[in-house]
Amino acid sequence: MSNKVLIAESGSTKTNWVWMENGGVSGQHTTSGLNPNYTQPNDAVAVFNTLPAEWKTAHQIYFYGSGLGSKAGNQIMQGWLSQHFQDAAIALENDLVAAARSLCANQPGIVAILGTGSNACRWDGATIDDDQHSLGYILGDEGSGFSIGKHFIADYFYGQMPDEIAKAFSLYFPYTREEVLAATYHAPAPNRFIANAARFAVGRETHLYIRQVITTAFQAFIKAYLLRFKPLHLPVHCTGSIAAAYADLLREQLSGFGLVTGNIMADPLNGLIEYHKNN
Repeated sequence: MSNKVLIAESGSTKTNWVWMENGGVSGQHTTSGLNPNYTQPNDAVAVFNTLPAEWKTAHQIYFYGSGLGSKAGNQIMQGWLSQHFQDAAIALENDLVAAARSLCANQPGIVAILGTGSNACRWDGATIDDDQHSLGYILGDEGSGFSIGKHFIADYFYGQMPDEIAKAFSLYFPYTREEVLAATYHAPAPNRFIANAARFAVGRETHLYIRQVITTAFQAFIKAYLLRFKPLHLPVHCTGSIAAAYADLLREQLSGFGLVTGNIMADPLNGLIEYHKNN
């Protein structure tokens, strides 16, 4: 490992940064997410400008992020990083590789991400050997915070929420129809805005309506992403804010489809740190 290493693990909502010197962690920082498909260049510059000046001297950068893996996405991210870390060797990997290295290490398994967006792959212990390739929040992202939040928001404005749930939701998500439409169609990062509504369900999972919305979303995710990875004996490891927040319901749905639940954690950062200490 190089003497000065910067590790970044980025979703659409936030980026976790870890500064390592001589194999040990000496600094951590959290910023807004960096996704080359959605983040505007000036917003990316603002994120980099919040990092400690010393980190610009990194010898090696490992950047894991959603939106990476395509030629276009990698070129955008490479350009952003090269402008701010001129002397560093840069390694780019998508968020599935981050999750796999963290959750599976050198063992085979299925890796699922359920956060603002969603994705999944099969990991052979060293590389991804089958990737479902997410369609993004407009066409896909089944089971994600976006899909659950969208369901809540639509039901609320259509008057299809139970009265007691609608009253609580109006306090948690105090936006008018006009404000929601403006944030969805005319503001940056509408996927984050809508996904925020999914956190409303935390602590309310026992209510029949809430349970139905979340389990329906997880069932859609399992059908779209996981059942294609045959045979189904490999453990399914899950990461992301939605996976962690509703872990019990997720385990229940995985079991119902005959899948084996592995580790579930909010983010893969600690596992990534251990991976890079040992590799």
